[in-house]
Amino acid sequence: MKVLKILVPIVIFTFICINCDGGGSNPPSAKFNLKGSAVEPDSSRGVARKGNPTSLKVGLYAVWLSKNTDCSDPILVKEYTNAVVKDFVQNPTVLSGNIEDGEYKCMAVKMVDVIEFIADEDGCNEFSTCYAGVTNKMDLNRDDSATFIDINGNEVEGAGTLLVPVYGVSYFYFSTTPQHVIDNHGVSPHHAFEMKSAITTPDTVTLYFDFKNRITDEDVDENGTPDVCTLDSPNSVGVF
Repeated sequence: MKVLKILVPIVIFTFICINCDGGGSNPPSAKFNLKGSAVEPDSSRGVARKGNPTSLKVGLYAVWLSKNTDCSDPILVKEYTNAVVKDFVQNPTVLSGNIEDGEYKCMAVKMVDVIEFIADEDGCNEFSTCYAGVTNKMDLNRDDSATFIDINGNEVEGAGTLLVPVYGVSYFYFSTTPQHVIDNHGVSPHHAFEMKSAITTPDTVTLYFDFKNRITDEDVDENGTPDVCTLDSPNSVGVF
């Protein structure tokens, strides 16, 4: 039997359950590793603002791989009852699991919908709501967010605001043809991203949320004064 590992870099993943059938011999499997990252490799984007996260903590619940571009018939690589939180700035390995050898054209990730980050000195100097060493929280699945769709095609109810985040779950999809996930799985275009090439196991891949120079602040209550340190939309999200 071969072993497959999964590594994750951004947005933040770890898996526990391995897809196995009861009885009979186990199918050949390979190791899959997922790593996390807070920047896109060789990216020159994100220069309009000042400030980078010195810490970007993402919590991962589960990861699936699918041989289909719309993520149908997903195979669970690993799942955790309690999310495993990793700092993507440190380029951690967030998940390792076993899966049958093959070519996988789609990856789905279930993660905590609140990202925790710390602004660097430039961000603190630029934005009055950002303070050195203070952990800030950004809620991805809010009351006013585009609806997230889970691995079974069900809507995931959002809660919270930028000012008052509420911990819940969110799902992101990475496909060689993301439009197929949007059309066939009902996923919002905001939650489906391109995967440059299929994953052929065994393999190690990196999940990134590029928040380079994306520190900002928001006037949530619209009283003319910024009241929350947050992150602008990432320059890019993807897998490499």
